[in-house]
Amino acid sequence: MAGYSQKFLAMVDSLKKDLGIKSIPVVTGEIGYFFYERSPLAEQLNGELTKLASENACLNLVSAQGLNHKGDQTHFDSDSYHELGRRYAQKMIELQTTCSSVIQ
Repeated sequence: MAGYSQKFLAMVDSLKKDLGIKSIPVVTGEIGYFFYERSPLAEQLNGELTKLASENACLNLVSAQGLNHKGDQTHFDSDSYHELGRRYAQKMIELQTTCSSVIQ
């Protein structure tokens, strides 16, 4: 996971520069906890995403807590995708009150 956070923040900075704004709300989502058995790096990535969201006012994180896979131990099932959509919407609404896009 070395360097993931720096690369992610560099991508966000590049996006802001391309759009000509000083801040942009970004919502990320955790990898399903059921994937941990298949890839030990999944848990580390979720940790990196948690850290990024806690350190940046314009980043927020959607939890995968309580979500299920579709039987393949990789992809969320339909109900879980719907729940993810609700969670993403709520987090974006929260970010829009704390992170305002300002044109440079």
